[in-house]
Amino acid sequence: MGTGACRWLFGWAYFFCAGVSLAGCDAARPELATTVQSVASAEGAALERAMHGVLSAGSATLPFIEAALHRGPDSERFNLVVALRRLALVESVPLLAHVASFDRDARVAREAWETLMVWSPQRTPLGQAAALGLRKIDELRGEAFD
Repeated sequence: MGTGACRWLFGWAYFFCAGVSLAGCDAARPELATTVQSVASAEGAALERAMHGVLSAGSATLPFIEAALHRGPDSERFNLVVALRRLALVESVPLLAHVASFDRDARVAREAWETLMVWSPQRTPLGQAAALGLRKIDELRGEAFD
């Protein structure tokens, strides 16, 4: 990994962690961990109900989603990437780019990449961030998803 890529990843990680620490959601809303875990492990109608809880909590769920992405099995990580897609937050772009670049499961990595692909044409801050994330994924992976 080149120096520029390292700086980019560390810069985004710093930005994300600073935003999360400002939110202070770990201590104030511990029920969000349960909500995120429900999304990770649910299927069908139960998944839609759990997803509604994550969507209504918005960006406060990001630290819990990130933590679950680091420890969950492939199927749970896939559900969490779908949750990030549905949240559609600029703050989730670095996390999705990281998952697309480094996740051990090709299905999970591809879903993260496709999410950024869907967002990138938009003329919004989300679209601009997604386009940058896709460029960095290409630099890190050395290949695009086909």
